[in-house]
Amino acid sequence: MNTVWPDGHGNMGGTEPFDMPSYYTLNAQLGYKYKGFDARFYFNNITDQIGLNSYFRGGFINQIDPRNIALSVSYNF
Repeated sequence: MNTVWPDGHGNMGGTEPFDMPSYYTLNAQLGYKYKGFDARFYFNNITDQIGLNSYFRGGFINQIDPRNIALSVSYNF
């Protein structure tokens, strides 16, 4: 008979504590370079999906980021 002991987070070895539903994300990126400047515009989670990600052994579940945008500008000398 094999005895299974919980790890430091209380998880029993070899078992999954929860089932995660599947999801998808649609992301896009637009970029432009001019001389030394580089600009990038990011569109993330365009369809505004609700999804969950987790760290199995750490035992936490986080919701993914909602629809968002970001801008990055850099200059090369």
